[in-house]
Amino acid sequence: MKEIMQQTLAAPIAYSGIGLHSGKEVAMKLLPGKENTGIVFVRTDLSGHPEIQALAENVSSTVKATTVSENGTEVFTVEHLMAAFSMMGIDNCRIEMSAPEPPVTDGSAAVFCELILQAGRIRQSEPRKIYAVDRAFSVYEDDKYITIQPYDGYRISFVSVNAHPALGTQYFDIELTEEKFLQEIAAARTVGFMSEIKQMQQMGLGLGGSIENVVIFDDDKILSDSQKDAIDEQWDIINDNLKDISNTMADSSDTAEDFVKDVSDQLGTGNITGDIQGIVNVLDEQIQNISDSINTIYNTSKTIRSCSH
Repeated sequence: MKEIMQQTLAAPIAYSGIGLHSGKEVAMKLLPGKENTGIVFVRTDLSGHPEIQALAENVSSTVKATTVSENGTEVFTVEHLMAAFSMMGIDNCRIEMSAPEPPVTDGSAAVFCELILQAGRIRQSEPRKIYAVDRAFSVYEDDKYITIQPYDGYRISFVSVNAHPALGTQYFDIELTEEKFLQEIAAARTVGFMSEIKQMQQMGLGLGGSIENVVIFDDDKILSDSQKDAIDEQWDIINDNLKDISNTMADSSDTAEDFVKDVSDQLGTGNITGDIQGIVNVLDEQIQNISDSINTIYNTSKTIRSCSH
């Protein structure tokens, strides 16, 4: 196997916000880490600034979030930050936090990825420790399971069966690379259901959740996702531009056929009149508006689909 060197941040990162579950304000700093130190959380709000290493053996809970505990303290809801570190190739980093939970950002890992790209990454002098799966194994819990198999790469195949009519049965398969993660996964946002909110808040969870950082579903639809509204808006723009194209052609000639014939005749002679040229320019602009709207719909739909991955 080709030797890959460890990486850390090229510069410190500062970011503030609120925690998804605690609702507490938090100031977070991501600092370059030394070789072989790994990902280390530092609770600057506590006496002695206790440290928590992000190791599998330190995971103490996975109820609605991943909690990592060490030295008598904990951090929780670290999934999106850890995903960003993993897929952006950050092996060593110190995370100083003034609260037990990192900022929720927009409910995805995308903001953390952008911050890492802005800060830059530097190669370090020690090789990365890579875990190679040499046998297949599975873990089952009720109707859920995960199976891990040896593979020359990093591939995830995922099936979700959800009774919600807006979700249903979904299948997603991806050969994960940094580029694919940024394109397909990083923008996936936290999903919540109205039927669970009251119970979660009684448990002290979801106190920082809002329509800005969670995709909320009620019994049969997406309740608060502004991206759905964005799609509707873009379809409206397309409809308006199609109507404008129709009106432009109707205003220029008795029929669309007449208009096309006029343009064709003048293109053939190389002598397009001002009226026809103006109409062609208007149509070009309207068609470009439609193209832009279709691109927006495609990108937004892809993000909404990723919300449930």
